[in-house]
Amino acid sequence: MSRMEWLAISILLCQCVSLTTSYRFIAMNQRRSPQCERVESLTCLTKVGEGYNSTMFPNHLGHSTQKEALAEMRDFEVLIESGCSKYLSTFLCSLYFPICTPGLMTTVKPCRNLCEKSKKGCAHIVQKYGYEWKFNCTQFPDPATSGEICVGATTVDANQVEDKSVAKKEKKTKKKARMAGGSENDILDITCPRNKYIFVRKVMHFGDSTCCKVASKAVLTALCNGKRHCKFTVAPESLGGHCEKGRTGQIMVRYRCTSHKDKNCSQQNAIPRKSRKNTS
Repeated sequence: MSRMEWLAISILLCQCVSLTTSYRFIAMNQRRSPQCERVESLTCLTKVGEGYNSTMFPNHLGHSTQKEALAEMRDFEVLIESGCSKYLSTFLCSLYFPICTPGLMTTVKPCRNLCEKSKKGCAHIVQKYGYEWKFNCTQFPDPATSGEICVGATTVDANQVEDKSVAKKEKKTKKKARMAGGSENDILDITCPRNKYIFVRKVMHFGDSTCCKVASKAVLTALCNGKRHCKFTVAPESLGGHCEKGRTGQIMVRYRCTSHKDKNCSQQNAIPRKSRKNTS
């Protein structure tokens, strides 16, 4: 084989090695690049605005999978369900399940103002039930000073003007909906004013609880509905013994004080007097 042929073969081999290395580099980058994936959190899909359905990981808290994020975000279920702040769901979802925007392969943090509004709105529940607000709002960007893109800047600003009307609406809502909560072995006292009667709306468990909230609601509905006062101990025995491993953890009961003793009474009172005589 001539010298020129050896040289041609050597050049061809070098090109093959270079091409293989390039393909490997591209493949590695593709594996490392974050990919959009559908949001698995039902809370985020239903409580955040339209268009929020895809996310990317790792998130801002270092979770590498949605499973990890879901497990930790479950601690805030009671705050979300309480409706203490209309900004809370957007704040938590943008933190735990950052929105994925095609072409922008990086996660966008929630705005500082979104964090502050959420914290302020839920302060009364956090204090009353010994919750811990885990987040330092100063760690999130303020677009007014930094110019950094963040989630919630337009949402909060657009609602600034509506704060007075929202406050009135929330005040009316608080009059209707009441909450009572406690930890394991606490004595929970659900009370309504004179001529008003308890109507259990929702029961929530959190912490290390192994109870089923649906079963707990059925028990408390039978125990408390139609009464002015309902007192029970937060323990597996009081909830019908359905809690696995006997851990009730913490509980929160949302209820209303109605003018009727139960749902049947409410329906009966809606019947005109003459018609009611005929039914008896």
